[in-house]
Amino acid sequence: MIVAYHEAGHATMAIACGFKLTALSVNVSDVGKGFVAYQIPALVDAATAKKAALVSAAGLAADFHLADKSGKPRSSGEFLGHFNDQKMAAEYIRQSGGGGNFDGYLVFAGWFLKNNWSVVDSVAKTLFHLKTFRPDSLDILKFPTLPDNWPTILDQAFLIEKTVR
Repeated sequence: MIVAYHEAGHATMAIACGFKLTALSVNVSDVGKGFVAYQIPALVDAATAKKAALVSAAGLAADFHLADKSGKPRSSGEFLGHFNDQKMAAEYIRQSGGGGNFDGYLVFAGWFLKNNWSVVDSVAKTLFHLKTFRPDSLDILKFPTLPDNWPTILDQAFLIEKTVR
């Protein structure tokens, strides 16, 4: 079930960022226990790169929120997320040219997913039971979108992350 929530976090954020979801699965394969595939524009500008970094951070953010809700300690190996997510996020952060770090993106993704947890929960439960499904079966009009001032909120997340360290 944890993998379904992790992937649902990625999927919810990808849709919120305006990216087209192309695949959702929690079937074990040679690339991991599950995956979400999405399309970003061919020309990656700074805003698109930041959104892609948010999608990468959203899986771990969903893991953390699920841990909080379940009462399990975050140090549990089940809630470590996938190391490749951080690697992908680092590349998108570099492409954005705007600075910041993975932890700041994680703070923003955590805030956004917590405020839209019912959507994440619904996608995760569907994914858990079906194991894989076509993303075009989702009614994306019912999904949350990033607020218009998301860049300002992201900048605030970087400040919050620095004060927590």
